Amino acid sequence: MIKEKEQLLRRALMGIDLCAVAISFAVSFALRQNLNIFYRLDLFPTRHVIEEFYASIKYFNILPVILFSWWAALASSGLYESFRRKSFFEIAWGIIKSAFFVMIAFSTIQFIFKLEFISRAFIVLFFFTSCLFLITERLFIVSFFRYARKKGYNYKNILIVGTGQRAENFIKLVHNHSEWGLHITGLIDADKNMLGKDVSGEKVIGVLEDIPKILHEKVIDEVMFIVPRLWLSIIEKSLLACEIEGVKTNIAADFFNMNIARSVSSEIEGMPLLSFQTTAGEEWQLLLKRLFDIIMALSGIILSLPIFVTLVVMIRSLSRGPAIFKQVRSGLNGRK
Repeated sequence: MIKEKEQLLRRALMGIDLCAVAISFAVSFALRQNLNIFYRLDLFPTRHVIEEFYASIKYFNILPVILFSWWAALASSGLYESFRRKSFFEIAWGIIKSAFFVMIAFSTIQFIFKLEFISRAFIVLFFFTSCLFLITERLFIVSFFRYARKKGYNYKNILIVGTGQRAENFIKLVHNHSEWGLHITGLIDADKNMLGKDVSGEKVIGVLEDIPKILHEKVIDEVMFIVPRLWLSIIEKSLLACEIEGVKTNIAADFFNMNIARSVSSEIEGMPLLSFQTTAGEEWQLLLKRLFDIIMALSGIILSLPIFVTLVVMIRSLSRGPAIFKQVRSGLNGRK
């Protein structure tokens, strides 16, 4: 039931986003067709402007492509995942990054298919209006859900396995962020002597062997394993119990204390992997960076060409050596 509800909310959010993009597309188009209002106090479009508006209705033929690009960009930025624990700045930044991706895709399509009727002014206007509409929409939605959670609605019941310092820190985080909508049902420990004890305002309600019973008797949406690495050999049965009940499970084990590397979960043919990486691993981010590097390099070469020609002439007049030389550069992981 919970998963179906989350899936329904996710689809509704996608629909709202696409509506916001479509509206911003229409607003940008209208502003582009009536730019005269910014340099003339002509509040009513002239006959020429009105005729141009209807003649340029072919703009809307590319709207489906734009909607698909926005959906793909927002999904790849993680904006359709749960935003309970995301700050509004993270959400806004994700929208802005998605907008850059869409603009690059839009400009590429315009160049490849020679869509000369699309103006640069429209692209710029669409970039800003779509960001404004989506950020405003998400601000309203996030604020609404956080207000509802503070009032006790739309919350998740979580069971925390572990009573150590890291578990205490997480409990304090949950207490300090009521907008996350997380309600701690209780704590689990491996030591029976901890039963009934209080840890940071939360009670220990069972041991590892009690997890199947607790999942049957109480409404638990997620189980958080915040345990030391020494526990990994004794929590397997508990993980299997959560799997059987279909309860989402999170493990926050202190594997290694890495300084700058971040952990990323993945899998190969069903084999789960935990990767530690210090560089961006998303292929689409590397692709965008590569495209940006090429475009900026070509632009710089073209703009600096007169200076280069002058320098080549000066060097050749003063030296017999080559004016231009090659140098091997190293890229990611020593690639040349």
